[in-house]
Amino acid sequence: AAAAEEEAESEVEVDVDGGAYGRQASAGSAGWDDFCGGAGTGEQYSAVEIPLVRACLALVKCSRGTIKVALEASEYVGSAVEKEDAAAAEKAEEEEEEKDRAKDQDDQKAKRETRRRRLNYIGTLVELARQVGDGMTELGSLLYPPLSDAVAAADGEEQEEDSELERRIELQRMAIVALHDCVLGGNGGDGEEDEKKAAGDDNDDTNEAAVKVSKEIASHSSKIRSAAEKRATEARTAAREIARSSRRGKR
Repeated sequence: AAAAEEEAESEVEVDVDGGAYGRQASAGSAGWDDFCGGAGTGEQYSAVEIPLVRACLALVKCSRGTIKVALEASEYVGSAVEKEDAAAAEKAEEEEEEKDRAKDQDDQKAKRETRRRRLNYIGTLVELARQVGDGMTELGSLLYPPLSDAVAAADGEEQEEDSELERRIELQRMAIVALHDCVLGGNGGDGEEDEKKAAGDDNDDTNEAAVKVSKEIASHSSKIRSAAEKRATEARTAAREIARSSRRGKR
């Protein structure tokens, strides 16, 4: 049962990253075993540091998957804008009969507002993706061994402040969650209900078309959001264990 659970977790990690990692890594990709077996990497981390590095690398993979979701959502919504622009242009060319001008003006105003909100949505995703990418770089820069300095101020018997690495882990978690909340309509949770709200219903006139994404994108976003929360918790726990171990070694 434990082996099956570990295998399922490996599949989730591959899915959230959108690439090939772990036991399912394809030729040329950097799996965990390759990382630890590389010259000047595996031998430099102590046994107590490995869980922290593993969790942080998983968070980096979640970050990559998050950026991929942002691109997919932007392309999906952008495609809807293009289709509506093309349809409006075609309709204007073909239309010859007199119409109800008041109704036409209302329709055009509604379409312009929907278009504006969609474009703003894409702009927001781009900015959030930039923050995730920047944070991923900052997090990686703190993972050079040894990690004792990066977690020196971690929580312990006497100290309450977070270490530099813990603060960066939390900032990255927040950046990832913010982007997925945007994709999921700002609902801030996981599961089928969020996916329905994000994907919307083509027959529901009350749906916010400006933030509608496909069910596949919503499902992927929800999974990565959940995985990032889990990995961030694991990383913070591991960081504090290193700090406790370091303090015990100094006594």
